[in-house]
Amino acid sequence: MPNIPPKNENPARTILVTGAGGGLGRGLSLCLAQQGHSILATDLHLDAAQETVAQIEAAGGRTQAHALDVTSEENIQSFVSALGESRIDVLVNNAGLQHVARIEEFPVEKWDLLMSVLLRGTFLMTRAVLPGMRAHGFGRVIHIGSIHSLIASPYKSAYVAAKHALIGFSKTLALERRTRTSRATPFVPHIFAHRSWTRRSQDRPARAAFRRTKSSSV
Repeated sequence: MPNIPPKNENPARTILVTGAGGGLGRGLSLCLAQQGHSILATDLHLDAAQETVAQIEAAGGRTQAHALDVTSEENIQSFVSALGESRIDVLVNNAGLQHVARIEEFPVEKWDLLMSVLLRGTFLMTRAVLPGMRAHGFGRVIHIGSIHSLIASPYKSAYVAAKHALIGFSKTLALERRTRTSRATPFVPHIFAHRSWTRRSQDRPARAAFRRTKSSSV
C-alpha cells in the first residue's frame, strides 16, 4: 500500500464509492478512510465490498458495505431511500469493467453492458444523490475517467467511447452545479496495475498517444 499523508484539517465527510470491492475503488476507499472520512463501500458483489470494509475497519476507519447494481435504477433508488436522513457528501463514480475485441467482432451485449455500467450507471448514481446534496448545502461528485477519456486505443471501442462521453457529462454537470457548495470533477488516471489490465501490445499506442498529447499541450 502506498504511503498516505496524515489526516487533513478538512471536515470528515460521508463518501460513497461505487466499485469499491477491488482495484482503484478499494484503494480510494482505503485512502479516504485514512483521511478520517466515513466510507460507504458499494459493489455489485457484496463479499468484495465487505473485504474492503474489513481492511478499513482493521485500520480503525469508519465504513459500511453495501451491494449495489449501478445499472439498476430501482436498486439505486432503494439504496438511497434506505439511507434515510443520512447524508452523502461525496459520490465517487468508479464502477467499471473492460472488454477487448475488434469492432467487427465486438459482441453487442458486451457493448451494451459497458455503456450501462460506465455511462448509464454514472448518470443514475449522480441523479440519485444530487437532491440530498442540494438539501444539505454541500456536494461533490467525482467521476473516475481514464487515459481513454482523452485518447483512443485499439480493441477497446466501448470503453473509449464511454470514457470520452464521461468527460462531456462531467462538463455539463459542472455547469449545472457550479456553486460554492457543489462541484463536479472528472479524475483521469493514467494506466495502472490492476487484475483486469495486462501489458498487451495494443496498449502501446495509447501510451504513445498520451505522451504526444502531453507534449502538444505544453
